[in-house]
Amino acid sequence: MGHGDIDSAVSRSQFLKYAEDLAAIYGLEKQRRSELRQAYEGLADLVHAMSDGAFIANAERNIVEINNAACSLLKTDRTRAIGMPSLSLLHTLPTRSEAGIAPILQAVIQGEEQTFTTDSGKSIRFTPTLMKNGWLLCLLRDVTEEKRIQHLKQDFLGLLSHELRTPLTGILGFAELLMTRTASLETDDAEAIRNIHDSGMRMFKIVDELLKFATLQHERHEMRQEPLQLALLMYGIFEQMGREANKKNISLYLNHDAANPAIICGNSAMLREMFKNVIHNTIIFGKPNGNTVVRILPPANGTITIKVEDDGIGIPDNMLNKVFDSFFQVEGTLSRKHQGLGLGLSIAQLIAGIHGGTIRLESELEQGTTCTISLPLVIHSTPSSSKEVNA
Repeated sequence: MGHGDIDSAVSRSQFLKYAEDLAAIYGLEKQRRSELRQAYEGLADLVHAMSDGAFIANAERNIVEINNAACSLLKTDRTRAIGMPSLSLLHTLPTRSEAGIAPILQAVIQGEEQTFTTDSGKSIRFTPTLMKNGWLLCLLRDVTEEKRIQHLKQDFLGLLSHELRTPLTGILGFAELLMTRTASLETDDAEAIRNIHDSGMRMFKIVDELLKFATLQHERHEMRQEPLQLALLMYGIFEQMGREANKKNISLYLNHDAANPAIICGNSAMLREMFKNVIHNTIIFGKPNGNTVVRILPPANGTITIKVEDDGIGIPDNMLNKVFDSFFQVEGTLSRKHQGLGLGLSIAQLIAGIHGGTIRLESELEQGTTCTISLPLVIHSTPSSSKEVNA
């Protein structure tokens, strides 16, 4: 075989190898495209099967799929919407204020949940989700009726609380006046007056809790904020709740870094109410001769974490996800031993959310409960040794 024949054979061999590699790559690409198409068709079918409105936008934020429910809410049709830029599609919402809707729409296509109210009073909630491939799936829901019912509930609670509070104040005032004269009354009469006063006080606390709950839901963004030292706030709460804790011989402890106190920014009245509600639960559901420990952990990533731990009766696993629901009671209505409306943790969760924080519970039956509260930190120093103080 000549030199030229060898070169020709090598070239043919290389060509065949390249052709085989190219065929393999083409086969893989064809399979990948087929899988992508199947995934897309599955997602499209899911979007069209949803009762809520939904649309899918690609990485350039152009609409690639939209269901009939979304078309109805946005007053458009599918043929017109496909290929349209998301912003153009959302601009079909009827509004008199273009400047007002622009930042809302921009936030939606960037993946932030927003609620928009049209000129007719219809409220539409946009819940966008950014996919790994850069695409956007956005759910749309008409929440007009939900918001109306929520406002009615809040108005009812507020009105009920105010209307009950006024006569109760009068009842308690006269009961306290009569209590100053119990020395001259028969034993049974004096006991009856004390019962009237105690019952009135329990009712007043319930009404006060209702009023706080209604007010927090109405005015969750309207509050005065100030720098607060967490440890001092806790000491004040311990002092207020000491008598209640002593009745069950429950010891209150604060574990924190005394040399480098954590300072947060918030509303002192709200935060005091939040921690009081959480600590009150540890006393109510704590075992006699037990302990409640509040730990202020070292700051991390701009957040301060506070753990409130008790060794009480605990909460069943199937109830843990419900304890923050309004008016929820772990114990049955007829069998429960503790008084209250079940609003304490709901109020605490509202206040934590108002301050940009979170609250969660971990519990084990007969072993106790740990409530973890995370709040944004404003000022903190370098951590040092920890100090435990008995309240």
